[in-house]
Amino acid sequence: MQIATADSWHETRTGSGGITYIGEPHTLEFCRCNIWRVKGGDADLLEEGDIVDLSDRHFPVLHIPGHSPGSISLREQETGIFFSGDAVYDGTRIDGDYPGYMAEDITSTERLLELPVRIAHRSRHPSYDSDRHGEAIRAWLDERARS
Repeated sequence: MQIATADSWHETRTGSGGITYIGEPHTLEFCRCNIWRVKGGDADLLEEGDIVDLSDRHFPVLHIPGHSPGSISLREQETGIFFSGDAVYDGTRIDGDYPGYMAEDITSTERLLELPVRIAHRSRHPSYDSDRHGEAIRAWLDERARS
């Protein structure tokens, strides 16, 4: 019987295209997660004003620091479709925890309140319309003003 150590609990095989298979031969089969890792290509960082171009759709990048320093949102001007990322919640919101985040978060959130939005798609929550979008933002800003 082979005993798995910290250095030998897994095996890796690298295939074409930078794909690496990480297997767990010493784990019972029904407990294995056997992971495939695909190495991505080089990427450019998105900045305020960049355009995410999907050929028939164009989403300008909005730098919305607050929840995290590099947070972004995307809004298609023609349709008012808005992807908020973690910038907007409907209910309890997880605030950032880096130095100076609250002032940036409030400024960013106030900026989002001014954007014409028809429908908002949020990171892990159901989408909602412009009325609920404004209500959620105002509720969070009011809560911050009281604290």
